[in-house]
Amino acid sequence: MWPFTKAKRHLRYDSISGWIAGENVPLDFIHHPDLAERDKYLTQYGELRRHLFDKHIKTLSNAEQELFKLGRHPSQSHEFAAAAKSYTEKLRIHLQQLDCHVIDVCVGFYHCDRIVLSVDLADSDADKLQSLPWLFAGFEIKYALKNLLDE
Repeated sequence: MWPFTKAKRHLRYDSISGWIAGENVPLDFIHHPDLAERDKYLTQYGELRRHLFDKHIKTLSNAEQELFKLGRHPSQSHEFAAAAKSYTEKLRIHLQQLDCHVIDVCVGFYHCDRIVLSVDLADSDADKLQSLPWLFAGFEIKYALKNLLDE
C-alpha cells in the first residue's frame, strides 16, 4: 500500500490572517477555553508559521539560502547583529514604498538567539498592519505603533 499522508489543510494558506479567516479560528485562540481546541490551534499556528518561513527562505538568493543552511544568516544569532543592521535601511525603504509612516527600524534581539527587525510605525498606520509583511530577507518583523505626538 502506498504511504499516502493527508495534506494538512492549514498549510494551504499564504498567511496567518488567511488561515484565521479561512478556518474561522478565533482571534484569541491562545486563550480558548477548550484545551483540545487550543492545542489544535496552537499546533496549526506553529506549523503554518514554519511552513511560511520555509517558503520565504526559498525566495532568497542562493547565497542567502546557503547562509541559512550554514547557520550564518544575520537573523540566526545575536553575534551577527552588525551584519543585520544593514537590513534595517532596506526594510525602511520597502515599507515607505508601501506608504507607511516609518519612525524607526532597528535590530531586535529576540529569544532563542534570534535577530528580528523591529519597526516603529506611526499609529496612523494601524489599519495597514494586517497587510504588512511579517518576513523580510530572512528576518521576522515585529511592529509597534507610536503616537507621533509622544515623540
